[in-house]
Amino acid sequence: MPVPNKARGVWRILIMCAWLLFACLFHAHTAQAANSNPNQLEEYQAKALLIYNIAKFVIWPEEAFTTHPNRFVINIAGQNPFGNAFYFLDNKTIQGRDVAVESWTGLNLAYDYQVLYIDSMGLQEFSHALQSLQEHHVLVITSNVDLFDAGAMVYLGVESENLIFRVNLASAHKAGLEISGNLLRHADQVYFDSSNESGGQ
Repeated sequence: MPVPNKARGVWRILIMCAWLLFACLFHAHTAQAANSNPNQLEEYQAKALLIYNIAKFVIWPEEAFTTHPNRFVINIAGQNPFGNAFYFLDNKTIQGRDVAVESWTGLNLAYDYQVLYIDSMGLQEFSHALQSLQEHHVLVITSNVDLFDAGAMVYLGVESENLIFRVNLASAHKAGLEISGNLLRHADQVYFDSSNESGGQ
């Protein structure tokens, strides 16, 4: 997604915040992205990096990999705003598996992926799909606050020119996912029940 020149400075700050947020935890995993030309980094490249870093601190049950035991799949549903933002994932692994990124115009009902990024789905449709996503151990990530309130596990947002994330821990647990406390400490908010009442990060 093209970003006006006057906005590039803001997104460079957001990207720097994303790096700083995880710098103490991800030196070994983000060296390639750290060497990228900052002029080419925009909003969704910062979000792509954050999605990868978040996934590194989530544990999936083994049954989540029955369809493709050696692959870890990030699925983007609907319009894909990332372009080639996940370029840095070449030769990267999560939970010992090679990472692949797939893009679908709608929701892939095979549920053969571990991470779903989705923004453009109606609330009623999403609510109907959520139980199946949880049953298939899918970590749902969104930048749509309404979908997060409806049960998506992770929200990515921008506040005061800072890239932040929030975690719905109750929804993640329903999906059989374990999220590291090291990650939760960096969250803007962590919600421990379905009412999205914060634990006061």
